[in-house]
Amino acid sequence: MGPDGAERRKIVEASAEDRFGPAAWSPDGQRIAYVNLHGNAAISEFSIETRDLLTGKTAVVQAEPRFNREAELLNWRPVVCWTRDGRVIFGRHEAPPNDDDSNAWAVRLGPKTGSPSQKPVRLTNGAGAISSFSITADGRRLVFIKNTLQPQVYVGELDAATGSLRITDALLWIKEPACHSLDGGQPVRGLIL
Repeated sequence: MGPDGAERRKIVEASAEDRFGPAAWSPDGQRIAYVNLHGNAAISEFSIETRDLLTGKTAVVQAEPRFNREAELLNWRPVVCWTRDGRVIFGRHEAPPNDDDSNAWAVRLGPKTGSPSQKPVRLTNGAGAISSFSITADGRRLVFIKNTLQPQVYVGELDAATGSLRITDALLWIKEPACHSLDGGQPVRGLIL
């Protein structure tokens, strides 16, 4: 599609049973990664796919057979982002009995195929469901939201050499006044470092 919206074209065919999560551009702008939720009363499938925008060829990055369609569509916002060094970072649900939790995983993709070139690596391990990723332009820092009974926003540094994530800050989001300021003034709300 052009900058003015002209020359639009469909890049993924969908049925009434498909739902798509957010999309992420590859570093070279030739592919996209996206979440595909496919299900009806009989089946439920979840996958992260990449698609070559010129040829239309797809590659499955991650497929999950364990997927509660109603819970996913209502409670979990699947996420994916593509780093400058060729990794796709995604939220992946844990096995029962912790299937309400999801954690961040990363997998390096082949630049020409968009297929995994290695096994996924776990980046986080904890309670709560991830609902958002954002990465800095230089690819060194990742921020994500983990929804728990007490939501927090995490900021971390990505190590391109090892593929690891080091959490550097946790911002606590307080919706309701949890306490008053020390001077007895306004209640404390918002992000706290």
